[in-house]
Amino acid sequence: MQFVFKIFFITILLTPSLFTFSQEQAINKMDEISQRAEVQWDYNPFRKTDKERLLFGWQDPGAYITRFWIGDIPTAQSMFPDPNWNLDSVLTYFSPTLATELSPIAFQVGRLKVRMGAGFLLEANLLAYKGYGLKYGSVPFYSDYMQVSLYIDFIIDDEWKLRWQPMVHVCSHAGGDYLGDEGFDHDGQFADMGNENMSFALYRNWKWFTFYGGFGFRMITNSLDAYGTLFQMNFGIDMRIPVWGKINFITGIYTAANYDEIKTFSYENDTLSLVATQNSWYPTVSLGVGFEIGRLTLGLKYLYQRSRQVLSYKVIEQRIGFETTLYF
Repeated sequence: MQFVFKIFFITILLTPSLFTFSQEQAINKMDEISQRAEVQWDYNPFRKTDKERLLFGWQDPGAYITRFWIGDIPTAQSMFPDPNWNLDSVLTYFSPTLATELSPIAFQVGRLKVRMGAGFLLEANLLAYKGYGLKYGSVPFYSDYMQVSLYIDFIIDDEWKLRWQPMVHVCSHAGGDYLGDEGFDHDGQFADMGNENMSFALYRNWKWFTFYGGFGFRMITNSLDAYGTLFQMNFGIDMRIPVWGKINFITGIYTAANYDEIKTFSYENDTLSLVATQNSWYPTVSLGVGFEIGRLTLGLKYLYQRSRQVLSYKVIEQRIGFETTLYF
C-alpha cells in the first residue's frame, strides 16, 4: 500500500512537467505547419506580395483586372447612328469585365523572380433603357472584346518588372438579336476582328508611384480583319496616397499612341469586297480617381479611345462614369 502511494505521489509531481512538454511540442508542431504552408503559398499562381501586386497599370485598358463600369457614353450617337437604337431612351451603359492572370510556372534566383503564365480578359458591353425596350429586351448586349495572352515576367526586388508577351490574341464580336432585325440598317457592312500581337512593358514601383510603359505590334492577321493595331506605344502613372489602414487615395493616367489599320468591306450577292483601307494614328487617354481598399478600388473614370467594338470601330469612343476594379 505504501508503494502504491509513492507511485501515485510521483505521478502527480511529474504530470505538470509532462503536460508542459506536450504543450511545447504542440506549439512547435503548429509553427512548423504554418511555416510549411507559407512556403507553399509562395508558389501560388496569383500576384504574390503587396509590393509585387502593384506592378500593373490601374488605368490600362488591357490590364488583367476585373472591372465593372457604369455610366454614360457621350459619343454614342456617332457609334450607333441607326435611329432604331432609340438612344434618347437609354438609361445607362455598363460593361462588366472578367479578367485575371495566372502564373503556374514561377521560380526565383537570388533577387530575380520569373513568372510564366497566361492572362484572360473578357469585356461585355450592354445598355439599359428607361421605360422602353427593344422587342427582344430592355437590356440588350451589343458587343464584346476579348484578350488572351501568354507572358513571361522578370521581377527584381518586387520593384521592377519586365513583361514580355510573345502572343496576345485580341478579338471582338457583335452580339444581340438586333443582328437579325430587319429594322436595323446594316448597309451591307461586314466587320470582323481577330489577330495576334506581341508586346513588351516595363513597370517600376517607387514609394507612392507606379510608372509603366511599353510598346506592341501586330504579328498575324487575315484579309478579313476589319481593323487592328499595327503598332502601339504607351505610358502610364498610378499614385497611391495612404489614408488609413489599407485605404489609399488613388489616381492614375494612361496614354497611348496607336497606329491602326481600318478597312471597309461590303457584302453583296454572297460576295465580300474590300472597299477601302486607311492607316492612321489614334490617341488613347484614360484617367481615374478614387479610393483603394486592399485590392478593391472604387472610383470615377474617363476614357477616350478609338472604339475597339466591331459595331463602331471607325469612330472615337468616350466613356465617363463609375468603375469598380478588383485585382488579385
